[in-house]
Formats: sequence, structure tokens, C-alpha cells
Amino acid sequence: HGAWGMGVANTLAATTAGADVVDGALGGCPFAPGASGNTATEDILFATRPSYLDPATFARIVKTSEELLTDLGEAPTSKAAQGARSRAHAFEWVIGDRVTTSGR
Repeated sequence: HGAWGMGVANTLAATTAGADVVDGALGGCPFAPGASGNTATEDILFATRPSYLDPATFARIVKTSEELLTDLGEAPTSKAAQGARSRAHAFEWVIGDRVTTSGR
């Protein structure tokens, strides 16, 4: 869980200890006001960097999460997604284009 902001650290500790499966939720858990809930899937993926994850795949995941959360009227909570939206374009994981809520 993302309680106390430790979800990613707990995930890394679990996988280091031998866990084969961890879970999260796209965008975190924005549906329970005040609850820290699940860690954002985007944060877990970025921290663990599985072999199939490349910048293009990560960008698609971030965009999908943003679109779903926008449709649901919820704010994203993923720190990795926020980083991917930074202006540090020398960093290969930065997403160049912005997702809009209109004209999709």
C-alpha cells in the first residue's frame, strides 16, 4: 500500500526478498477520499523497470492512466507520471506530447 508514501519502497523490499507478484492501481487509489490506498502502477513499473518496459511503453501507460482518471474526474497521484511530464527533455523517460481531455 501507499500508506506513509512507502508503497514503492515496500515493493522494492518485497521483490528483493523474493516476491514474484506485486500490485498497484492505475493512478494510485483516488476513489477513497483521505485514504492512501494502492501505490500507482506507474510508480511501481518505473521503480522496478521490468525487461518489457521501455520509454514508449511507459508513455502509453501514463497516457492511458491520465485519460481514465480524467474521464472519472479524478486527479492523478503518480509521482513517476509527474516526472514523465517534466520539462527535462534530455531524460529519455519524459513524454514529449501532452494528453488533452478534448479532441481525443
